[in-house]
Amino acid sequence: MPATITDIAREVGVSFQVVSKVLNGGRSGSQASEQTRQRIQDAAERLGYRVNTAARAMSTGRFHSVGLVMSNEYSFSSLVSGHLQAMYESLERRNLHLSVHVLPDERLVRDDVLPKLLREHMVDGLLLNYTHRRPEALDDLIDIHGLPAVRLNSNQPTDCAYPDDYAAGRKATEYLLKLGHQRVGYVDFTWGTKERATHYSSEDRRNGYIAAMRDAGFRADVLEHEKLIYGNEALALARQWLARPNRPTAVVSYCYAHAVTVQFAAMTDGLRMPRDLSIVSFGDARPHQAGGPVITSWLIPVREVVCAGVALLIKRMKRRQSEPSIAVPFALEEGESCAALLVGS
Repeated sequence: MPATITDIAREVGVSFQVVSKVLNGGRSGSQASEQTRQRIQDAAERLGYRVNTAARAMSTGRFHSVGLVMSNEYSFSSLVSGHLQAMYESLERRNLHLSVHVLPDERLVRDDVLPKLLREHMVDGLLLNYTHRRPEALDDLIDIHGLPAVRLNSNQPTDCAYPDDYAAGRKATEYLLKLGHQRVGYVDFTWGTKERATHYSSEDRRNGYIAAMRDAGFRADVLEHEKLIYGNEALALARQWLARPNRPTAVVSYCYAHAVTVQFAAMTDGLRMPRDLSIVSFGDARPHQAGGPVITSWLIPVREVVCAGVALLIKRMKRRQSEPSIAVPFALEEGESCAALLVGS
């Protein structure tokens, strides 16, 4: 038979009320000394006590649960490796549970859905993994109902945790400039002059590159097209770009796939890496061998963004007011794709 609060109180030698307040998280639970609280927790674990979550919710007014809200369109709410694990671990340390809610856009923007999500699914706050093309009414609904919510991988002034793509684009460019390169180019095959990529990272990395080149007194050289391109079309454009008399001696690439395209274009036309061309990029995993030198990369701080988002949501749930967003820096992973510029290149 499962242990009861009375059993634990008898074991520790304190009153039923003290044990109840400590284990169920009541507002007066903090009146017990830290030593007493620890003895109660140890006895509960030893005796196999299971918390009555319904009683605790009634006592505290909280469900000790966080909801993860996502679109049913994967490209708008993608989760890279490590996202969910970091969420579970970060919440578990705070004795919080995670519930996942995948909603079509038409349901997400209905005025009754989000309040109902908080009330009937028993969550205290929301993590919104809706990276771009988020329904316009969503933010208004959150504001109107005063819902404690934090957006992951979204760059806005408040209540967001996101990778600092602007700083990463700038640092990647400065890295190449310090190696003596002056003709540093930028490549992003998802960024077109007519069709703009919708995720903030595309613009932020590009703008970070442009700022670094401007501050160093050099001209920016961005490879772009009037539409979004990939595959053989992107490869042909990269080969044409690198065939110019004043071609870049170094390249910042928006992502690893685009870096590999530039790498293959260079190798096809007889350019040697990193002697003739240095390349840096960005990614969410450590770079690996792809038929040439391992590409030096700035790693997207996946776990760190999630942990920052959870910490920010805890503050939102306690204070019930907006908090400044957190921009999380990238980490440099050295590869073999960069070298100092040779004199005369």
